[in-house]
Amino acid sequence: MRKQLLTLCLAAVAVIGCRRTQHETGAMVELPSGSFTTAWRAEPPMQRSDSVKSLHLTDDTLYVYTQHNRVISIGTSGGKMNWTAQVAGDADILRKPLVVKDRVIFPTASTFKIFSKAGQNIRTMDIGHNMRSAAAVEGEDLYVGLDYSRGGRLAKIDSTREFSATRWELMTSAGVSAAPVFFGETVYCAGEDGSVYAINENRAPVWSLPNNVFKTDGRILADLQVDDYGVYVASTDSKLYVLDRMTGKIRWQYFAGTALLDSPTVTADSVYEYVPNQGLTAIDKSTGAHNRKARWVSGDAKQFLAADEKYVYVALRDRRIAALDKVTGEIKFTSERRDLSVFAPNTKTGILYAATADGLVLAIKPITKPGTVGEMVRGELELEVIASAQ
Repeated sequence: MRKQLLTLCLAAVAVIGCRRTQHETGAMVELPSGSFTTAWRAEPPMQRSDSVKSLHLTDDTLYVYTQHNRVISIGTSGGKMNWTAQVAGDADILRKPLVVKDRVIFPTASTFKIFSKAGQNIRTMDIGHNMRSAAAVEGEDLYVGLDYSRGGRLAKIDSTREFSATRWELMTSAGVSAAPVFFGETVYCAGEDGSVYAINENRAPVWSLPNNVFKTDGRILADLQVDDYGVYVASTDSKLYVLDRMTGKIRWQYFAGTALLDSPTVTADSVYEYVPNQGLTAIDKSTGAHNRKARWVSGDAKQFLAADEKYVYVALRDRRIAALDKVTGEIKFTSERRDLSVFAPNTKTGILYAATADGLVLAIKPITKPGTVGEMVRGELELEVIASAQ
């Protein structure tokens, strides 16, 4: 019986890229090029009434958020669960985590929940206002948009202080719901009236523009992005702007034709923007005309997941994952499973991070070259189809 199962598994690997799941490992078999395999899997304990809401990737940790605002910390090197904790109440807002030295800070609607990296609840910092945006971090300082009855504020918060933690506030002409970013001694933020601000750590403006701001013709709701090349702004005026960090002037712009609501994903050579009713759009970052044209648009793709020299890995509308040709956007191979519901984009490596709603967390490795081997299990072989080449 075992010999028959082994024969069936080897045949499946040759045709569709099959993965065996078993705790006990043994021999190695060659995996086919043009498929995906699981680098590791984690199945943290979940309450029956709970489900996975989102994934957040830091340098060495994947944070799993559940619908009940429970957080599970998983090491990215091997999938080992570090800790789990109830960080906020069910009805609270829980935004992306911030790593500050040996601590991890979880912003809620009006507080910062401060934990050690080992999962110990250190303290709660109440800043006295509702937070309108996710937060950015630089050193031990946090930058976040605050809600006010009239207009809005960008606040600088000292995470080391237990009292009077707000160091300064910048009055903005509208609410700040897009997450600010900090880069090169400058903090960038955007208001819902379309204004983009660049200020230094002492709140002084950096750009010599009218009113010291860059102005779009629509609301800015998507989180800003920044790197050495520029500041990336997606606006509801249907344009993706890339601004010079030092001057605020447009380096290039992309006309999407519809309001942009999602934050762009920026890699070393490309910018990926999801355009509603069109799909994931790839744009060359550093070469091209002032009014950029898309390198390709994939109508089937809804989210960037990772990239390498040859492929861009995306989540498809039907919940499969796919490898797209980086130059043309053509689908080269896809996964078979359709139960992956949440993903954590990864701009540093080609590993994909995904989870099912019921709590199966996967690190997925693309197989792009022949000769890659995977583990053969001992005992009864449990087959799980993970991917297939088209």
